[in-house]
Amino acid sequence: MLMTETGQDRLNGMFYNSEKISITISPEISKEGNQLKLGVDDKTGIQKFSDGKIKVGEHKITIYEGSIIEALKGNSKYNGLRTDEAIGAVAGHESGHTEKKNTLEGIENRDKQTNHDVEAVPNKIEDKIIEELKKGGQNL
Repeated sequence: MLMTETGQDRLNGMFYNSEKISITISPEISKEGNQLKLGVDDKTGIQKFSDGKIKVGEHKITIYEGSIIEALKGNSKYNGLRTDEAIGAVAGHESGHTEKKNTLEGIENRDKQTNHDVEAVPNKIEDKIIEELKKGGQNL
């Protein structure tokens, strides 16, 4: 994440988030159906307050290195990236899921059957990191 300006901004945001965030890199290949699952943000200890606000006890981000290696073999947006660069891009994506608005929308989707696009912002973050990496990155 430190190889691009956007990645560094996202990492700093995670460091200074008021909620606990952990990141684990797993060697396994994870799938949902036939789709590779590159990462996940599992939220634990969610508290809902009467004013509509929420608090997450911990965001447990898992990056699936095995899945990323598989994605690099195919025709994907990660083509041309090294494994460590793709891991940074996926971590940037998962950081988008730690944002309060994204978390709240995900909970509303689950509890109220709403249809918020909780992937839009994380995908935008990831695509920006990939774009910066393909332009040579920034060794900050």
